[in-house]
Amino acid sequence: MPRCDYGIVATKAIHTRPAIAQTEHIFDTKSAVCSVQNGVGNEEIIAEHVKYVIRGTTFPAGHPIAPGHIGYDIKGDTWIGPFEASKTPMDKVEELAGVMTRAGMNTIAMPDARGAQWTKLIFNAATNPVGALTLLHHGAATRFQPTNQLFNDLILEGEAVANKLGIVLHGDPRQLVQKGATAPGKHKASMLQDVLAKRQTEVDFMNGAIVQWGKKVQMLQAGSYLELMNLPFNIGVLQLSMEPVRETVAMAKACEQAGFDTFWIAEAYPWWRKHSFEARSSTAILAVIAHETARIQLGWGIISPYTRHPVQIAMEARVMQDLAGDRFLLGLGASKIFMKEIGEGEGEKVGPATVMRESIEIVQGVLDGDEFRYQGKVFAAAVPPLKRDAHAPRGVPPIYVAATGPVLQKMSGAVGDGLLTASITTPEFVRYSRKNMEEGARKAGKDASKLVLGSVIVGSIGRDSIKGKEGAREQAAMYLANKVQNIRGSADVLLECAGLTFDELRPVADAMEKGGRKAAAKAVTDEILRKVFPIAGTPEECIQRIEEYREAGCTHIMLEIWGDDRTGQARLFGEAVLPHFRK
Repeated sequence: MPRCDYGIVATKAIHTRPAIAQTEHIFDTKSAVCSVQNGVGNEEIIAEHVKYVIRGTTFPAGHPIAPGHIGYDIKGDTWIGPFEASKTPMDKVEELAGVMTRAGMNTIAMPDARGAQWTKLIFNAATNPVGALTLLHHGAATRFQPTNQLFNDLILEGEAVANKLGIVLHGDPRQLVQKGATAPGKHKASMLQDVLAKRQTEVDFMNGAIVQWGKKVQMLQAGSYLELMNLPFNIGVLQLSMEPVRETVAMAKACEQAGFDTFWIAEAYPWWRKHSFEARSSTAILAVIAHETARIQLGWGIISPYTRHPVQIAMEARVMQDLAGDRFLLGLGASKIFMKEIGEGEGEKVGPATVMRESIEIVQGVLDGDEFRYQGKVFAAAVPPLKRDAHAPRGVPPIYVAATGPVLQKMSGAVGDGLLTASITTPEFVRYSRKNMEEGARKAGKDASKLVLGSVIVGSIGRDSIKGKEGAREQAAMYLANKVQNIRGSADVLLECAGLTFDELRPVADAMEKGGRKAAAKAVTDEILRKVFPIAGTPEECIQRIEEYREAGCTHIMLEIWGDDRTGQARLFGEAVLPHFRK
């Protein structure tokens, strides 16, 4: 088959991936592929294989009469527009629309085709499952009052999600229901045809898609099937292991008393010596904190398998299970800064993704308690079974993967219990990260709605707005300098989502080198601080920022409080911010 300028995918949504995978070789960097399939989510799959993707929806419907012979039940137009993530030029959309129209399939090119697509989606999500479950053709289901009412209820749910997403529908889905009901013959919805033919349906790309988008915008409708809050929304504090242990323990106890859900320890490395701090073992510190607290969840946020063999990680996790029980959360990450310090990652044959995957598999295998043998590309393990009479905890704690790049973020959804994003996370980066995590979960056959997305966010608070942002400004300075000096490359998307450039940050890094963190803080302009999107300022400002992170899809705030009197700041958060999220 020769190279093609355009492709049209019209398969069942469940066949999108194999269809595009088997034909991607006929498209090049100038080609565009258009989906006119049912549901949403097909464009994301196609975009994995081709550069330019066009989103579309078509309304003609029919039924098979014989091989190669289709009966035309419902006539209608086709609408197409650029798939936003692929940045497809509008002239490609218009050219394809012209070709399709000249071929007899009237097609309208639109700058934004989401409204047309979601109108069809909501219509399908109402009529298809009802037809499939009741075996009623479209007209009969419309005339029967209980099923017609169910149509309307499903349409209302779909419209509510579209409205929350800011999508203006192209028409009223109820009119499409009536149009289908008055069509000649007894038109059967495609899901009903699938059921009768004993084929898999497209329900995940229709109703499932609406549910997933509803979860992302965190809608909640009483009595509906949109069970949109499967996970609690947690607000915790994260602190680096670079300060005296007694001070860190005091901060953890203050956070517990203030009502925070979680206290995380991030492992600091010797790089921080340049700025008057000392690196300490986070696992040792958190064990002390576990002994000194009773309620608050405690997490490694994170430790690196480049610092410890996974069997050793499992042994240290068992200590935390001894002391904290179910309060313990295990966070693992490659840690770019530590890899740089020990010379890992440059020209290596085995990348961080393999190291992380093998580490998680070994930690899970050892903690499970059964006999465990493992031979990977990086690690090996041989552990005998845990005897029944051994006085030790059993089970595996939640394991979260810390990641900035798409490969590890997708892996977090496939093999972990969630994803932790790095400092300087913004709401835009939360959305980017959630998409990657959910894609990894979907490919692994996991329910993405049960995964945690935790985000490290710099912050500080005060009764005065300007003073309440001083700590966040200084902390942002340290992290921005770190991004420039130690983890360029992996931080590119993180900074891009914040609208920050390395040229913009270089003065901050230079000030950090010459004058330390106080000088660097002065180099952080108000505009840079705004882009960093800290949870900082007055309690009211902090509440608003947390809401914005929650709306973006973050389920666990990991607030890095900095500045003067941090235990006092924790108390103020507990008095004036946390109650808002406990209603």
